[in-house]
Amino acid sequence: MTTIYRVYGMTCEACEYQVKHIFGKIENVSGALANHKNNTVIIESTKELEFEKIKSHLNQFPKYQFSNFSDENIGLKIDDKGNEGTKTKLETYKPLLLIFGIITAVSAIVSLNYSSSVHNNTSSVMVFMNVFMAGFFLIFSFFKLLNLKAFASSFAMYDIVAKKWPFWGYLYPFIELGLGFLYILFAHNIMLNIFMLILMAIGTFGVAQSVLKKQKIQCACLGTVFDLPMSNVTIIENSIMITMGIFMLFLKY
Repeated sequence: MTTIYRVYGMTCEACEYQVKHIFGKIENVSGALANHKNNTVIIESTKELEFEKIKSHLNQFPKYQFSNFSDENIGLKIDDKGNEGTKTKLETYKPLLLIFGIITAVSAIVSLNYSSSVHNNTSSVMVFMNVFMAGFFLIFSFFKLLNLKAFASSFAMYDIVAKKWPFWGYLYPFIELGLGFLYILFAHNIMLNIFMLILMAIGTFGVAQSVLKKQKIQCACLGTVFDLPMSNVTIIENSIMITMGIFMLFLKY
């Protein structure tokens, strides 16, 4: 069941992600999409929700005002009014898959060229992982920096450090950007890999907590440009980076 409601008080994309997070915690809600431009929230639920129950969740945040049912379009069910329906998993994660595919292809091409010139298989593996790391952090930081404020707000909803110190969400994309350049400049630096492992481990812990709690929130790995749900896919993404970091620590250069 998909229903649209009005919520007043949203002023930016950061507000949208906060409201989305609030509604995502309501029982029987499978998804929520907020729009600050027209003061609407589209809620997908497994059954019809009680108005008072929804309103009680927003009462904790005085900034946002949930309108009553007499307003125009309030409680309008849009299942039969042009709703596009639920996206498939492939459609949902298409941006992430494309990015990983492009990074992998570029890394493979660079490593193959390297191995053909130096005839060293171990070195070519290291080159592949190093280029992959650099591409990963540079591209992912780019999407986060497109809307830093919205990213920081979304990131604070599940990251264990950003929850306690909000400024971490503003600093994180710049750290990723720095890591991308450092992997280009200092490919075999042990301290660089250890720092990356710690960073990814902390992030994975927060993601795992949200997935286990079945929280309906957005993954901020690509900033707020794409609406990617927090899921096991996010854990796999972080685990790949952790695994590659461990290999880079123990492989002989």
